[in-house]
Amino acid sequence: MTVLYGNLHFLNHLIASQQGLDPSGAKVQQIIEAEGYAVFSYAAQCGHRDAINFLLAYPSVFAHAEMHVRQYTRDVNPFVAC
Repeated sequence: MTVLYGNLHFLNHLIASQQGLDPSGAKVQQIIEAEGYAVFSYAAQCGHRDAINFLLAYPSVFAHAEMHVRQYTRDVNPFVAC
């Protein structure tokens, strides 16, 4: 299932399906943070810029990416520059 996480269309569908069940957004946050931020990691590995920017808008993802500067600097810098 991680393969699908790098796709923005899939992320939007996943989040929309969870918002109806959990208006607080806690479940979406759990999904994003699962397995060491695997969702973000896969999007970054595949270069899915739209999904990367979407996920970096979540403060916990941005903090995770900043803590792993060597791994994600090429993804965080363009996001910050916008």
